[in-house]
Amino acid sequence: MTLATLGFTLMFAVWLMFAIVGLPIRKELGLTDAQFTLLTAIPVLTGSLLRLPAGIWADRYGGKRVFLINTLLTAAFALALSYTNGYNLLLTLALGVGLAGVSFAVGNAWIAQWVPTARQGLALGTFGAGNAGASLTKLLAPALLAVVPAGLLIPGGWHFVPFVFALLLLACAAFTYRLAPADHAQPNGRTLADWVRPWSRCRSGASGCTTWSSSARTSP
Repeated sequence: MTLATLGFTLMFAVWLMFAIVGLPIRKELGLTDAQFTLLTAIPVLTGSLLRLPAGIWADRYGGKRVFLINTLLTAAFALALSYTNGYNLLLTLALGVGLAGVSFAVGNAWIAQWVPTARQGLALGTFGAGNAGASLTKLLAPALLAVVPAGLLIPGGWHFVPFVFALLLLACAAFTYRLAPADHAQPNGRTLADWVRPWSRCRSGASGCTTWSSSARTSP
């Protein structure tokens, strides 16, 4: 739970970093309002749309495995972003950075595999505190913008923010790989139809759909 929470906090900071670095990017590239809005919205869209499949993969293949893959992929996109200047390439890499947003679903599935049902409320509530990563970005990113000037071997200016985040993600992945116990989850046999069934129940206004959704993960 500790590793999942720390990892999610960092990933959430990365997910929303365009709220800070987007401003100097806009000034540097002379972006229009529409271009700036699209750049800041794409990572949020990616993380939101991929949460369902990411949660399914974590439940089926193991939370640690999927969390590590997610962290490493996000680190790779963040590192590439730190050396990028063109707007079109920034948009493409922003899609990849948005993978940080799926860590919420992956971490929930990972914790649910290890914490007894009676204690999952406390565990998942503690994990949810990782949303503070957004505040972490607001606190650290402005300072990082001024630490290294542009033009050095290490990317400076706004580029330094994703560069530092990429290194932190790699360190997080290394600690998770070394310290977190191996996954013990086994394929549970649930199909995609089983996973999306709560949607149809809730859309139809069925009572108890919230209870069904929360209990589905812990059912055999």
